Amino acid sequence: MASLKMHPYGPDAEGQRERREEIISQNYEEVLLNEPVEAFHNILTSGPPVPTSGTGGKEGKGGRGMEVEVVDWLREAMKEVDKLVEKEREKLAEKEKEMEVDGKGKK
Repeated sequence: MASLKMHPYGPDAEGQRERREEIISQNYEEVLLNEPVEAFHNILTSGPPVPTSGTGGKEGKGGRGMEVEVVDWLREAMKEVDKLVEKEREKLAEKEKEMEVDGKGKK
């Protein structure tokens, strides 16, 4: 096990050191999707369905019915993404075949 000694920084670094205050280190990570396929972008931005009936109760607006609608929406979105992935795989396989034929013709 390795230890890590962190030193205070900023305008009151000396005061923090003298008061032996706790030093907090935070890490922020972000995943960016650059230029998603248009159909996938539409799926992502369309959002879950708007509740068609407010059941109220303990679960608030939508309740169990809304949960079922969101799950159905997510399943449909996953099917659409699977279709897009399959199309891209087919394109890739075609390109690989073309490259294979081109490579054999050049030998």
